[in-house]
Amino acid sequence: MGETTVAEAVGDLLADGGVPHAVLDLDWLRQFWPSPPDDRFTFDMLLRNLRNLRSIAGNYLDAGATSLVLAGVIEQQDGRKQLAHAIGVDLTVCRLWAELLVVHGRLACRRDGESGGR
Repeated sequence: MGETTVAEAVGDLLADGGVPHAVLDLDWLRQFWPSPPDDRFTFDMLLRNLRNLRSIAGNYLDAGATSLVLAGVIEQQDGRKQLAHAIGVDLTVCRLWAELLVVHGRLACRRDGESGGR
């Protein structure tokens, strides 16, 4: 189970509780190949799209969402701050943990271009 699956499950729980929300997969805002060797999750591409992200998040909030669930990888504390600033709301971050072999397998699938690694 990865970050997108967990975000969707959180969205389901919010819906069950009657909480207006939106689930956004940040991977779509960072899709770029090839990823630079020093930025394996293409966080810089996500940062380039932050203007779009603020607009997208604003659309959901204006429509009545009280919660935004974001699925994505943030490797550094500074990245979390940049993301929160871009969206314009405070973030609560959930860290997902997996066995090292599982992580390596998922990253290998992403590197090989297989959709199963997501």
